Amino acid sequence: MIRAHCAAACSFAEAGLLQAGPSSSRKLRFKARNLFVKRVIHSDKFRTHLASTRIFRTYPNHPDAAYSHRLFYDIAGHLPGLRTLTLGNVDWSKPHPRANEPLLLSTFGQLRRLSLRDCRLPSFHFLRRALAAAASLQDLSLFHVTWPHVSPLVATVSQAHNSPALHRLSVYFTATDTVVDPLLRWLGQTRSRTSISHLLLFAHESRDSYRNTSAIALRSDTLDDLATLGSHIYLTTLKVTMAENLSLSMFPSVHTLFIYADALPAPFYNGNQPVQYQGISFWSTLVFMLRDTHFLLRHLYIRNVLGDLLCLVEDRVCSEEANTVLSRGNFRTLQLVRFTVVRGRTTRER
Repeated sequence: MIRAHCAAACSFAEAGLLQAGPSSSRKLRFKARNLFVKRVIHSDKFRTHLASTRIFRTYPNHPDAAYSHRLFYDIAGHLPGLRTLTLGNVDWSKPHPRANEPLLLSTFGQLRRLSLRDCRLPSFHFLRRALAAAASLQDLSLFHVTWPHVSPLVATVSQAHNSPALHRLSVYFTATDTVVDPLLRWLGQTRSRTSISHLLLFAHESRDSYRNTSAIALRSDTLDDLATLGSHIYLTTLKVTMAENLSLSMFPSVHTLFIYADALPAPFYNGNQPVQYQGISFWSTLVFMLRDTHFLLRHLYIRNVLGDLLCLVEDRVCSEEANTVLSRGNFRTLQLVRFTVVRGRTTRER
């Protein structure tokens, strides 16, 4: 019930923007937010419903930092039964947040799933403190969350002890960005390093486009941090985009593997690169990612593959090498191999 009230109130808050001119939009924005907070979140009338609320999502479609920043502060302490929290387009980098703001996640004592989308933080230290405050957190999703680059963080024993024991971690990031490195480095020294069973890593060329023009290459520091984390975690499910320098041998215990070939698009996405080269890139990248692995794989999914790349005469050598790799002993436990093939605007599974 409260989800409906929250959705209606949020829609009302956003509707004010559609009726406002440039000079009055900010004023209406704050007025709508204040009404939502006063009449719903801080209202005695809804206290019972708020106490039983399990899901809260907000994604303002305007870049007003103060609005999104304050809304998180206002809901803290008023949704004690919350299990899933999604915050989008929140800018904590300006104005500078209160010193205790990352600790507000501790007011959601039953929070299990946290998703941050297109958020800007003042530092990784802010995120680390927030995660340490969410003691019951099990599922963390970061979709292009950024913060200024700083020197590497050295985690202390107390930091590791206070951190949550994540079960699922999903990170969408720009391949050339350094922001993911401190997160992986810190998690490699916390309880999450032995508790994460599902890992999703999606790297993109830029935040402007989530379809890459070629097979990406991860930064060497990112690979090192992944290797350190991979030496501890016991993964059952791994989902990754294709990367020409990412060997999955660093994850020795994967049972279910998803490889997304989004990084190798149709020729019209990259007119300067001939389709023959893209095809060879697909198969050679797949071989590189799998050839040194030792996990006993049960399910293999190759997603979003352009059909034309699977039947090129020029690519016969690399495709045969892929068959050789998949015929090795550690792949004899495979129960299912499925290619999702994209032909124009249609998708077929094989």
